Amino acid sequence: ILNLFLDALDIQHRFRPGVSKFWGDRQPELTLKKTKARGLTRHTDEEIWRFSNDDIQAISDMLGDQQFLLGGDKPTLADCAVFGHLSQFLWIP
Repeated sequence: ILNLFLDALDIQHRFRPGVSKFWGDRQPELTLKKTKARGLTRHTDEEIWRFSNDDIQAISDMLGDQQFLLGGDKPTLADCAVFGHLSQFLWIP
């Protein structure tokens, strides 16, 4: 699965030769350290999914009938940031 993830990110074209392999080899370990440091490993998968769903519901509640988070007629940096996070559910395997 990690190879699918790395392919989707096109890592080999973002770094110098050799660096992408190093990054791909180290990434799972680094991610595990971060999740442990943030306390996420204390929770079950079901709890983490519930947290995620609660966060998405909060964004939906904030949007209401508006097209953008801050209610204007154009997206703001906040909209772009939220899109960046939510797009991972759709386009990263």
